[in-house]
Amino acid sequence: MPWYKVSLTQNQVAWGNETRTLMDEFQKFLTSGEIPKTGAMYSRDSGDGGDILYFSPDSAKAMKPLLVQYGGVECEPLTGRGGLLIESRAGWDTRPQSERDVDKS
Repeated sequence: MPWYKVSLTQNQVAWGNETRTLMDEFQKFLTSGEIPKTGAMYSRDSGDGGDILYFSPDSAKAMKPLLVQYGGVECEPLTGRGGLLIESRAGWDTRPQSERDVDKS
């Protein structure tokens, strides 16, 4: 399963509070166990007052119908720094495996 992203407009963020809605839904899926420990949800500012929400593969698998309802689409894996909104018990490391292996040495 690939990563998914949902792009929210400034109005959806400010007036509809859709970022909060998706955060709450993510938390429900996480609490119910439908999203495993490797699931995560990240946010980045879209630059125009909106938010771009990223869902790791395990999160996207559990939440796909809801993400599609919000216009979610497959995307490249999140890299670099994202503003982590919610993470699972184990967290999620978006660095490439080669960079994570360096930390183990």
